[in-house]
Amino acid sequence: MDQDASIPSVSTTLVSSHLSRLTWARCDWRTEFGPRKLNLCGISSRQARIAANATRGEEAECWREAARWLRQVESDAAKARRMIERAAFAQARGDQESAECFLLRAANLEARYPAGGEIRALLQNFQRERDH
Repeated sequence: MDQDASIPSVSTTLVSSHLSRLTWARCDWRTEFGPRKLNLCGISSRQARIAANATRGEEAECWREAARWLRQVESDAAKARRMIERAAFAQARGDQESAECFLLRAANLEARYPAGGEIRALLQNFQRERDH
């Protein structure tokens, strides 16, 4: 067996190596959410629900809305991670077309928010490697 053939090239490990470094899981940017201009950076939907239960009136309603929005952010981040996992499996099988499709779907989820752009950067690196 050719020893070089057993060593994966960068192009077959790019996605899987990035997966372990993916940081987007929730709102990790500064916000001014709702009429109270809540900064939700680093706050989970669970924490927002606790705040809603601990307050009353308009403030409680604002925290309930924040919890709903944060649940969506967390859900989209989890979906994006699953898409990247699927891209890594596809890439490992040599199916670059499917891998790119999954990466694009993950990048589109990330693009809904002012997240760090790490998935978009991964997609661009993937496309650069594919084109060379």
